[in-house]
Amino acid sequence: MSKIRRRIAWALGLVAALLAVGVYRYTHRPLYRIPSDPTQADSIRFFALGDQGSGGFRQWQVAHGMERLAERQGQLDFVLLLGDNLYRAAGASADSQEWLSKFERVYAGTYLSVVPFYAVLGNHDHGEVEEKGGGAADAAGSPPRRPLAQAEIEYARRHLGSNRWRMPDQWYSADFGKAGARPLLRVVFIDTSLKPELLARQAEFIRQAFREGADAPVWRIVVGHHPVNTYGAHRGKVAGVAAALLPALRDAGVDIYLSGHDHNQQVIVRDGEPFQFIDGGGGAALYPIREHPADLIFARSGYGFVSARVEAGFMEIGHADEKGGRVSSFRIERNCPRGQASCLVAVP
Repeated sequence: MSKIRRRIAWALGLVAALLAVGVYRYTHRPLYRIPSDPTQADSIRFFALGDQGSGGFRQWQVAHGMERLAERQGQLDFVLLLGDNLYRAAGASADSQEWLSKFERVYAGTYLSVVPFYAVLGNHDHGEVEEKGGGAADAAGSPPRRPLAQAEIEYARRHLGSNRWRMPDQWYSADFGKAGARPLLRVVFIDTSLKPELLARQAEFIRQAFREGADAPVWRIVVGHHPVNTYGAHRGKVAGVAAALLPALRDAGVDIYLSGHDHNQQVIVRDGEPFQFIDGGGGAALYPIREHPADLIFARSGYGFVSARVEAGFMEIGHADEKGGRVSSFRIERNCPRGQASCLVAVP
């Protein structure tokens, strides 16, 4: 009987220790702060996911899968957040508790706790007005900013929390890595929840960011919340975004357009367009895939994230599930012409 009691006591002690660790992590602000932005690296790895900011179990599960994959890879340089970053937080400020429960405490671990997270605004970051048709610009023609959208920008500008959040403005760009004297990768971040005239301004921003010259990047990615095409629940509802942005994406020779909004995972490939990777599986309730045409070369109504490796000669990119397991994988050789559908090759 004493042996059984000892085992019960040991089990209860283990449960109490795990609970204590969990309570501590939930009730204490992170104490880490990341160093200045990387890097001059010739190889970079990043994750991307959208519609993640629920604060619920699924968001935590995906975050744990991200950390597990980063540990297996032994490298993670940054994360791209594709919008809808803080659900049900319309009145939140830069000092609100939502930052702890929906960002700071969720993305933890050896890798996620120290890398920067570059974010764009989604329709839920703006609110119902923008979701149904966009807000009006102010008298000076500046983009409208709802309280939550402004809070997300301020959180970055004031270097709050762990100083991992990156959103200097509603649209911006950033370079990563080096290939000789050129940036290895340039990413342009846009706000797709705005009215057509402001989408047009961002289209020109894309063209200027990728203009040819000595500093032209080897790889070109644009990040926005809304897809330019989708075969999920929002099929037929993104025509305005596509009309405003696709000509600029083609003109600028963009390699990949990353988006969320449809709560699933898709890869859409068409000649003359950037390869489109959709990942809205970051934590919110999932949406079904409505159609399966030939240009939809991967589709999954599941939780997870995009994982990518970028080098001067090639890019490897695909989706992972909520446990960090690979569910799709593709390779693009840099010497293959931009906008050619056959350049995206599935990796077994």
